[in-house]
Amino acid sequence: FFFFFFDFFFFFFVKKSNTMLGKNVIYLILDLKCSDIFYIGYTTDCMATRWRNHKSHIKKSIKSCELASHFINLASSTHKLDKSSPTQFTLDLKEHLSIVLIECVSPQAGLDIEATLKEREDYWQGALKSTPLFGGINKTF
Repeated sequence: FFFFFFDFFFFFFVKKSNTMLGKNVIYLILDLKCSDIFYIGYTTDCMATRWRNHKSHIKKSIKSCELASHFINLASSTHKLDKSSPTQFTLDLKEHLSIVLIECVSPQAGLDIEATLKEREDYWQGALKSTPLFGGINKTF
């Protein structure tokens, strides 16, 4: 993957398939409507399952993570989404968000996969400056 952000070039190399079926991945979700806003997360499930969770929480206004909270807080302005049907909601959401898988993770020696994923998520949040200190929406790194 190639991703341009602010004044830097970042190159992402994903060792495994970059499909939505990948498990144990670190991902970045770009907000296509809000300039310079993105969310970095991880999942032990396949990415398609995690994406369905994000969509569901945004649609049902459940503030389960910073991404959902961001969309809910801007639902009456920047992120107006048609929730009348699942198909229309998904189409609208695709105009607002883009997903990039940035790393497939294997457990590190002495750590379980969850701890390894959290460590890598923290790394990417710091490297890409996705926390409020830098104007991002991820809470901590």
